[in-house]
Amino acid sequence: LEHEMSTCTSSPEFVTSGGNRYILTYSPHFGSLVPRVDALADCAGDYAHSETEDVRGTFALIRSAQHHGVTLEAKFFVKNGCSGSFVQWGDTERKAFPNVSYDERASCCIMGPDLEAEGSQGVFGLSFEELLQSAWVQDVAITVKVL
Repeated sequence: LEHEMSTCTSSPEFVTSGGNRYILTYSPHFGSLVPRVDALADCAGDYAHSETEDVRGTFALIRSAQHHGVTLEAKFFVKNGCSGSFVQWGDTERKAFPNVSYDERASCCIMGPDLEAEGSQGVFGLSFEELLQSAWVQDVAITVKVL
């Protein structure tokens, strides 16, 4: 990330059966979760909006800017590299995002286990350096599942 001058990295965009488009973002040092515009090719503008600009956290699920509302429920799980089991990180989140008039700018939806957290920041409250030495990292990789 340092050589890219970015605070986060993101997954490729994926689309659900309902046509909603999402990305997952990760910021190892609890930084901004908005990916660089050039990192997302053609869809970057769909994720870089005012409601995501200042959001800080370690990991987030972001729905692209759309006018139709949605109710999302998300659970974030991290794989223990030693046991292979997934452990829930944070509480189950359920949020309703309202419709936005077509006269207004479409809005993004963002959810994550430690967004803007006071106190417990990072995967299970671990700093990036502590995370690298933990059982959550296996062969320099961390596996996160979102349901």
